[in-house]
Amino acid sequence: STSKKSMVVPLEPGPRGKHGSISDAMTTTVVEFAEIKKAVLESASSLSISIVRSGDLSIPCRVDYKTRDGTAKAPSDYVEAQGTLIFDAGEVRKNIEVKIVDDFSYEENEEFYVDLHNENVAGGEDVLGHCILG
Repeated sequence: STSKKSMVVPLEPGPRGKHGSISDAMTTTVVEFAEIKKAVLESASSLSISIVRSGDLSIPCRVDYKTRDGTAKAPSDYVEAQGTLIFDAGEVRKNIEVKIVDDFSYEENEEFYVDLHNENVAGGEDVLGHCILG
């Protein structure tokens, strides 16, 4: 009998993006992972990672994400994912989907990472706001 391994995905903010100038009149929205880490069996076809935001929800906000190898390696253990999540005004949750590769061989638990970076208010110059990673 073949034992299926699981993957543990520690979720940590990546390097801080640039925010521009900050003034007392600015509002703040915080973007962060809903959970600190997630585990998934290799036989699962994908992993859904929730990103949530809090603070001033009246302004749109965006954040980039990218997977990064740990002991689990793309493309043999998972399919690399990257993109931008755009939160509209009032929106509090988005999901990142990562495809998991089942190679049908026994392996110890492995992990890969998801980094958030380049957080920014999505409205451009006319929106006075500040988006930070939690």
